[in-house]
Amino acid sequence: MDIIHRFERLYFGDKVLQSILIDASKATVCLEIDSVVVLKETPEASIFDPEQVHEPARLSFLGCREIRFSEGTYAMNGTIVDFSACVRDDGLVEFHFALTGGWDNQTFWREITVVAQEFAIEGAEGNRNIP
Repeated sequence: MDIIHRFERLYFGDKVLQSILIDASKATVCLEIDSVVVLKETPEASIFDPEQVHEPARLSFLGCREIRFSEGTYAMNGTIVDFSACVRDDGLVEFHFALTGGWDNQTFWREITVVAQEFAIEGAEGNRNIP
């Protein structure tokens, strides 16, 4: 199963980003999130009938090359409202997250992009990567 397909089975909508952990020595970025839903691998997959739910969850990006905040600052926005991934020409994957929150109209919407080779999801019950 390719990386984009695996990522598309995850649902982050209205989940809360609790922390961002950057480990430059290991080239990893971890997003700690209050909950992540793993959708069933069926055409009619639903967030209301998931295959797995991880509460809390750690989304780890492996082989990271960069993390970008498109607006130049991160305004402590916590609620994930949009997410996607795409493969770049060099084979790396851009993982995009849009978050709402902030403290005024100018900081309400923020985007985070992580460029990495791979990702893994882990819940409180231990490493349970996407089957």
